[in-house]
Amino acid sequence: MQKALLVDDELFIRKGLRSLIDWEKCGFEVSDEADNGEDAYEIIKQTKPALVITDIRMPVLDGLGLIKRVVESTKLDVTPKFIVISGYNDFKYAQHALRYGVHDFILKPIDQDEMEEALRKLSSSIRSERTKNKMQELLYHQVMFENLLAGELSESEEAQLEKTYRINEQRNHYYVMIEIFNQNLNRAAGSQLKEELQGILYETLKVDIPIHEHPEYQFGMIINSDDLKAFHNDLSCLLSKLSSKISCKKLGKSSFYVGSAFKHINGLKESFQAAKHTALFKFSKKESGYINYDVIKDHQVTYSELDHDMCSLLMEQIEENNHEFIVKFVGDMFNVFEKDYYAPEAIKGSINYCVHQIIKTMKSMEENDKDYSAYYTSLPWNRYNLDPNELKQQFEDYLLKSALKIHQLRKECVKGDIRKIKAYVERNFHKNLSLKAIANKFYINPVYMGQLFKKTYGIYFKEFLLDLRIKEAKKLLRQTGYRVYEVAEMVGFGSTDYFVTQFEKMEGMSPTEYRKQILD
Repeated sequence: MQKALLVDDELFIRKGLRSLIDWEKCGFEVSDEADNGEDAYEIIKQTKPALVITDIRMPVLDGLGLIKRVVESTKLDVTPKFIVISGYNDFKYAQHALRYGVHDFILKPIDQDEMEEALRKLSSSIRSERTKNKMQELLYHQVMFENLLAGELSESEEAQLEKTYRINEQRNHYYVMIEIFNQNLNRAAGSQLKEELQGILYETLKVDIPIHEHPEYQFGMIINSDDLKAFHNDLSCLLSKLSSKISCKKLGKSSFYVGSAFKHINGLKESFQAAKHTALFKFSKKESGYINYDVIKDHQVTYSELDHDMCSLLMEQIEENNHEFIVKFVGDMFNVFEKDYYAPEAIKGSINYCVHQIIKTMKSMEENDKDYSAYYTSLPWNRYNLDPNELKQQFEDYLLKSALKIHQLRKECVKGDIRKIKAYVERNFHKNLSLKAIANKFYINPVYMGQLFKKTYGIYFKEFLLDLRIKEAKKLLRQTGYRVYEVAEMVGFGSTDYFVTQFEKMEGMSPTEYRKQILD
């Protein structure tokens, strides 16, 4: 709610305005009153109201004199808006008032609808103006900060930044980066998130601290030792409070990376670089929620990806749908990331390598050229900034789902192989075939192949092959004059005696008797 100051030498006019207008509905609250321009000016300096509603005719300092003094003053950071009320229909007053940028001129007796309409328009105008100014101010700070990092600031600009960032040599200062992890955020949410964080900082420290926006939902701010007095001079206590408020506002989980301490503005760049370097250790972060540069400064970041042999071992277990191994593997994998200080990009590279191997395996198991790109781009770590625990869980879930998918594809693949096996046997039954030889040819376990064949066709493989050969033998006996031993050889029997035995067993007569019966 925006503050309004009422200035009129008549008490009943001020009280009447308070009760007549629905101030809250119009976007204002009456914070103070004054009965002359001199007192009003002192109140304006102290309370900085957004609006002053003033009468023209007043003792000591009249309304126009007050407006002139406020507008021309160099002691005020912000100039309020003015609405002039007067019982005199004098256009000269209106002309003078307009020269000083007065928003409106309203005659007494005051009409409620007219006044409320003027207040609503002014409230909207003030909000728009403040938003625009705030955005320009934030942009200015961002540009100035980047120029500072690039060493392109003049001495006067450095002095201005020292004031903005509250830097002086009596205090320690730290550049602190905040990273927000939230799967519900999209890439365009940065500016809104920055505004929310700005509000949380002000609410916590009662100081308007500029926030810089960095890529990947990272934001930077400068904290000094005075900010810590309300938190037992403990930086971790302050950061814990900020983290709690960020969570309460449902902005997501947060992590803080604290740069090196500095006392002069020329140390700001080094502190920023230290905070940025500290952020590389986020997968080594414990449950404290923040990492201090002083703790990790002597450690080296690992930029190489995880050993690809480990990924090959993982693929074997994924193809065997070994859930217990997969869960243990992911746990061990992230323990390596933490212990050896893997950089975030190296971790994502390791994960992506495993993902590509999985997709490659899936594509090799299907005959059609199915597009698996969506199976990759739908992964949450490609679209969102996940904290280490979330990334670990998402990767584990992805591997377990992939194992089930590959297991299903394997089943479908083997079913397809069984159809191929049946067709192969039907084409080659006259050759020397065996269950083991065919299983090896199609890279299937012989026992499993025999079971799957029986389950698919309701007959054992050996019986199917024998039935094929006997049917073809009967056809040859009916349509040709080949001798029995020749027919046996032509349909794949290595022994004539075995052929005759099996023929008699299935047909109840010998091959010779079968041919004689057909001829008769």
